[in-house]
Order: sequence, then structure tokens, then C-alpha cells
Amino acid sequence: MAKLSKLKRLFLSRYLTLGLRLSLGLVFLLAGFAKLTHSGDFVDVVIERDILPAFWARFYASVLPWAEILTGFLLIFGLFRRFASVMSIMMILSFAIANGFTIYKGVNAECGCFGDVWIVDGRNALIVDVLMLLASFQILFQKLDFLSIDSWKPGSNKVAKN
Repeated sequence: MAKLSKLKRLFLSRYLTLGLRLSLGLVFLLAGFAKLTHSGDFVDVVIERDILPAFWARFYASVLPWAEILTGFLLIFGLFRRFASVMSIMMILSFAIANGFTIYKGVNAECGCFGDVWIVDGRNALIVDVLMLLASFQILFQKLDFLSIDSWKPGSNKVAKN
């Protein structure tokens, strides 16, 4: 019983949330800017996956980098933390579906997640997706705002002992 209590305290630690917010935010910023600098290449990668019709693949590939950059900034600054974590969960689920679908088809291609900055194959990208998804859920379920702009808003959950 004591181990469960320690694990729960660790999972709900404000320091863990801060570290995950900053890390996930930096990952999204890196991925978003990497995609923007090679946007044509990323559009081609999404179309080649053949998961979405060409129109929706182009739309997704055009909007995704901006959504990643916005989500990255929101997470880093702790602004609209819950909204940012829900956005990250939705994006990560789309990444996991694409990577899983590619692996299912028997192709272990590069995911295009980080452009040329970090080359990741589909299997490793799926592992990264799962870790990022866990981090996003931890941020979503954390009730306290710690070192975030949200903590300055009236009625926010001020930092308690943790």
C-alpha cells in the first residue's frame, strides 16, 4: 500500500509535470520547425503513407507543423495546459496510427517526424509516440499549475505541497 502511495505521489509530482511539459514542448517545437523547413518533403511523406486521401494528406501536412509549434509554446509556458495536453494527445494518436499502419503494411520507413534533424524509423517512432502519450496524460491529469502562466489566472489551482 505504501508503494502505491509513493508511486501516486511521483506520478502527480509538480516537478515531474514541469519536466514533462518542458520536454514535450521542446519536442513539439523541434518537430514543428523541422517540418516547416522541409514542408514539401513532409507533404510527400504523408501522401506516400497512403492513409488519407491526397487532399486531406496535404491539409494535414500543412496544418500539423503549426499545431505542433503552438502546442509546444503552450506547454513550455504553461498556458492553457489542459488544452495543450489534449492537442498533444490528439496529434500523438495520429502519429501512432500512421506509424502503426505503416508497420502493419510491412514497411519500416522513416517517419518524417523530425525532418532531417532526427531520423527515426517507424518502429522506434511508435515507441516514442507511446512515451509522449504517457507524458501528455500525466500533464492532463495534474491538478496543480506549477511555474506556469495558468497559475497567475484568477481561480487557478495554485501550487500546493507536493
